[in-house]
Amino acid sequence: MKKRTVFVQEELKKRGLYSGEIDGVAGSGTESALNKIAGLDKSWNLSRKIVGFIQLICQENGISPGDIDGYWGSQTEYALNQYLYLKENGKLPDPWRPEERTPVNPNNWPVQYTPGFDAFYGLKGSNLVKLQLPYPHPQPRPAGISHPRARGCQLQNSIHPADRGDRAGQ
Repeated sequence: MKKRTVFVQEELKKRGLYSGEIDGVAGSGTESALNKIAGLDKSWNLSRKIVGFIQLICQENGISPGDIDGYWGSQTEYALNQYLYLKENGKLPDPWRPEERTPVNPNNWPVQYTPGFDAFYGLKGSNLVKLQLPYPHPQPRPAGISHPRARGCQLQNSIHPADRGDRAGQ
């Protein structure tokens, strides 16, 4: 909070609204200077006025801090960081992920969803191979046949009435 207060005091001093010492302590001088700023609600407490002023500064410089509500959040923090970078470097930072990226493909693999991809790998479902596994692999059971121990009554070659298909025994 102290860094924000120093920032606000410096900005107020630049505007000629604050004549006190830039010490990061939000006192009556800082509050009276903030009360002269149009767009800040005078009924807000001092810390909300400080955040609201930061939001206004960012908005004045074309950086969206979200709503001017005096509440610190991720959007306000991002806007302040953008403004500080702008102030220091004279331009906004480059986007962290530019839209025009050159695809990196050092092995020249075919790009998915292109005719070259299908030509290289074959159509979906084709070129399938079976592998001989070095260990026994259980074969899938046909539909309707369960494991003999799935029900205790099947161990004695009896069939559960629900498995018979008829309603006998119910």
